[in-house]
Amino acid sequence: MKKEHDEYIEQERHHYYEARAKARDSPHELTCIIIDGMDQSKTNLPHLVQKTKDTSSLERMRTHITGCFLHTDVPGGCIPYAFIDYHQFPHDTNLTLNTLLDVLLKNKERLGRYLHLQLDNCGRENKNKFVLGFCALLVHLGIFEEVTLNFLPVGHTHEDIDQGFSRISIKIRKSNVYFIEGFKDLIATSYTPAYNVFELLSMMDIRAWLSPHLPNIKYHSGPHYFRFRKYGGIVKMHYRDRVKSDWQPRADIDTASGSVDSTGDGLIILESIPDMTTVPEWVEPIPERVNLPALKVALPHQYGERIPEHDRIKWSEFLESAQKRILEVPDSKPSTWDLATLAEFANNRRVETTDVSPGVSSIMRKMTKTMRTVEVVPKKKKRQLATANDIVNTLVSGGNEEEVQMEEDIHLEVQEEIGVHVEEVEEFDITIDSIVAFYDERESARPCLGHVVEVKTEDDITWMNLHLLQGGYKKAFKLAQNGVGKNRKPVMQWFDVKAAICWNIVLTKANRLSPQMVKYLQALYSELEDGHSSD
Repeated sequence: MKKEHDEYIEQERHHYYEARAKARDSPHELTCIIIDGMDQSKTNLPHLVQKTKDTSSLERMRTHITGCFLHTDVPGGCIPYAFIDYHQFPHDTNLTLNTLLDVLLKNKERLGRYLHLQLDNCGRENKNKFVLGFCALLVHLGIFEEVTLNFLPVGHTHEDIDQGFSRISIKIRKSNVYFIEGFKDLIATSYTPAYNVFELLSMMDIRAWLSPHLPNIKYHSGPHYFRFRKYGGIVKMHYRDRVKSDWQPRADIDTASGSVDSTGDGLIILESIPDMTTVPEWVEPIPERVNLPALKVALPHQYGERIPEHDRIKWSEFLESAQKRILEVPDSKPSTWDLATLAEFANNRRVETTDVSPGVSSIMRKMTKTMRTVEVVPKKKKRQLATANDIVNTLVSGGNEEEVQMEEDIHLEVQEEIGVHVEEVEEFDITIDSIVAFYDERESARPCLGHVVEVKTEDDITWMNLHLLQGGYKKAFKLAQNGVGKNRKPVMQWFDVKAAICWNIVLTKANRLSPQMVKYLQALYSELEDGHSSD
């Protein structure tokens, strides 16, 4: 069993390695990009190698790194990018799409005919209808003839980009980093080839810009591969679970002759095409996430001589301008935006071709396990639910607190693949003996709650061991157990913390969810479905 699993994982990884190698050998044929985020707790500034009791509790500037490797024919085989933000923006789909668009525009002359995009298997940031719709739009606009969106199985998503993050972690662990400029230099020199480092000071709300043009999509958490290609001038999406599975909803290859079907019985992801002359709005920064008042006290004053004088002066100047520079949107929007610029450039240089993408003729094997059919469904008027912000405000003003249940055995694979989503939540502040809620694709299993019995970090992934709870929106919760009598055992399961959608939940004295928390969780599950209709 383990041997079969190892062989399966190796096949999935090899698919990425093949794309990476082809992009380096034939960059004008294939572009290969991988994007991921670095663990957030390792890069707060200033970073002092020798910590004291006095400094360990002082306020530090929180930073977050989004990394991107573009594989191409350069020394070292790739161009690494590191985008630094200060937690002023939600780490959601907009972060992924803005990063991708920026890298594509910076390398517009290097782009190939096809794009292989490798992302982390997280619903909050990557595996949702907005990323799918953006991939379809890249094909519709002629930037690429075909885009494949790829996710490795959960628990096996660490790749070369994580090696790059590891080099940053090792170097910062051994270095005193006093100010942001020194932090940038450290990142740039931590890896070979050197990182290109940029601050992320503004973001376009691509998600909101795309939303009116997208249908509702169900069951897209299962497949690991999505392909976007034009058929008769219309972009359609196909998907598959494994690299050697056939494309669904119907493989567009005649397995007998190997010929390509010209109609492409795929899913239409773009219900309409956005107006490219309309520039998206800016994403509004969230000042509460950057504690400027506390930073102005701690930096430079409370750290004193532990920080060199010239760096204390730089901190003073940085914090004085931070309100305008970090926490406010730009004064105006550009007359045209990056996606329109990229599309115009691509179409001016692109030579039309009818060739199929590399490796298409090898997609002949039937699927090796059951996978739910991805559905594109008409939009319905959603039942009015309180938003996450509404409920948070209610809880703050008075009322009981949070989280959620499960009535059936939870499938770990589903939980880890789906990941998490509440745009307002970034840090996974998960502690032992707390209650967390997590996602399950089956509505009948929701809400899904667990009691945290252990938390550990391995290879930069933080795991939580949950004693699962049984209960419901209208039922009291109890610890789930299997067996009878003396043979009863707790139902335990390990999860990546990214599977959590809400944590530090407080039940009522009767072990129930408060009415406010019920609405809160319903709103979270609704948001996680990215606009799916409510039953």
